Formats: sequence, C-alpha cells, structure tokens
Amino acid sequence: MGGPRLGLTGPAGSGKTTFARCLEERFGCTVHGAAAREWLKRNGVREHWTMSAENAMRMQTDLLEAMFASRAQVFDRFSADTVCFLELAGVTAGREEFESRAVEFARTLDIIVYFPYRSEYLVHDGMRHTDAKYQMTVAATIFDWLRRSNLLDRTLIFQHHLSLLANAELISGHETTR
Repeated sequence: MGGPRLGLTGPAGSGKTTFARCLEERFGCTVHGAAAREWLKRNGVREHWTMSAENAMRMQTDLLEAMFASRAQVFDRFSADTVCFLELAGVTAGREEFESRAVEFARTLDIIVYFPYRSEYLVHDGMRHTDAKYQMTVAATIFDWLRRSNLLDRTLIFQHHLSLLANAELISGHETTR
C-alpha cells in the first residue's frame, strides 16, 4: 500500500500507539510498532533505563536497522526515540555515527507527528518509566533532537485537545456537525 510514511514520536502515554491503531483500523495503514517491547522481552530486560550503555546501543541499533528494513507506513516510535533513549542512558561511544544513521532514517518519513507529554494517560504497565519528570525530559530531548537535526519542517505537533472531536468521529464512524 502506498501513501505517505509517518513517524510518531513522544514520551510514554502520549497517545502514539492509540493514534497508530486508529490509522491502521480506519485507513488500513501498516504499522511498525512495539519493537522495543519485543526486543526487551526477547533479551530479558524489564526496565530499559537500567541497561548498560553497551546493551542500550545494541538495542537501539537493532531497532533502527529494523526500521530501515520495514515497509510500514506508520512508525510507532522511530529514530528520534532511539537517539533520545541513548542520550538519556548516557551513551557516548558510537553515538555520532548512530545519530547520522537516525537522521537518514527520519528523512525517509514524509511526516513526523510529535506527541507532547500527557500525564493523565501515563499508566504503569510493567515496562514504562512512569516518573513525570523523566517523561517530560524524554519529550524535551526528542523535540530538541528534531530541531537540531533540521526535521521541524516535516514535524506536526499533535494537539490532544483538538483531537477529541476527531476521536469521537473515528469511534462512531460518523462525522459530527461542526
């Protein structure tokens, strides 16, 4: 299936996966998602923020290469997230080359949708870091990387308060009167 390729990015609980599922269900978009959770489970890691720098780099490199190989239209988390998590893990070795590859992937996307932090949706699920300060740091780090990488020209900021009407339409399958 053709069409634009979208990258969804932002902190945990901000609505990325919900949005990706809506695109998949409503429009039949193919979604590349949950790759980090699968990697963590496969490698026996419960809390990604406790990994060694070496394992963090291995994980993010594996995730980035899987993105390059994917033919999906929607990426529920993409290279902006991989760079963010390496930065927050304090990884420095090999990061310059990794970031260059991450920007290369981001430029294959037609649209980047940035989801700001939303505390009311952040629930503990056994894998998420639920500390609000940490998630706000994730949000700021991702946005700063998008800016530094000159990707803001293709970035839309998801406005949660404006999406309520659209969500009602998606759920009901009917357009509402405006």
